[in-house]
Amino acid sequence: MQNRSGKTKRDRKAEKKFEKYYFEYRERIYWYIRKRLNSDAQAEDMTSEVFMKLLEHPDIMKKRDSGGVRAWLYTVARNSLIDSYRKKTNNVTKIRPDPENNIFEIITAQKDTNLRDAIHDERYQLVLAALESCSDEEKEIITLRFQEDMKYKEIGDIVGKEEGAVKMQLYRAIDKIKEMVKAQG
Repeated sequence: MQNRSGKTKRDRKAEKKFEKYYFEYRERIYWYIRKRLNSDAQAEDMTSEVFMKLLEHPDIMKKRDSGGVRAWLYTVARNSLIDSYRKKTNNVTKIRPDPENNIFEIITAQKDTNLRDAIHDERYQLVLAALESCSDEEKEIITLRFQEDMKYKEIGDIVGKEEGAVKMQLYRAIDKIKEMVKAQG
């Protein structure tokens, strides 16, 4: 049944769901993309493209819960970044997170404020240097877990790994960083 605007009840329901997800995740998706690009305009364009894809696939909103839609949005954003890098750098396939994107805050943003208070500028540099030894995928997992506050299952959906493999890779990366900082300090 259509109303005066020509929209069905189903269309209005899909629009409301889209609006909910757009307002809930737009800023987070934008910053996820922006931290990897050097342009506000490109990040805004790519964010719009991500949400246009969601609008083009109403079945995603219908079949998945909020966490599933969030994981889908991050996966689309990640794939868009990869496509962008491929176009720019002749088939480079890995996301290259900028280590200066407050990785220190990501790692130390856990609830232990005493740790954050105890770490000084020198330790910050040690953590950044240790983080450089991590693979691009490890950096991506660290970012998604600690900055984006995602669950392991969601991260696995985004990076194409099982939940257990994501946990293991994260713990190994953190252990590697801790050991390097400990050896330097």
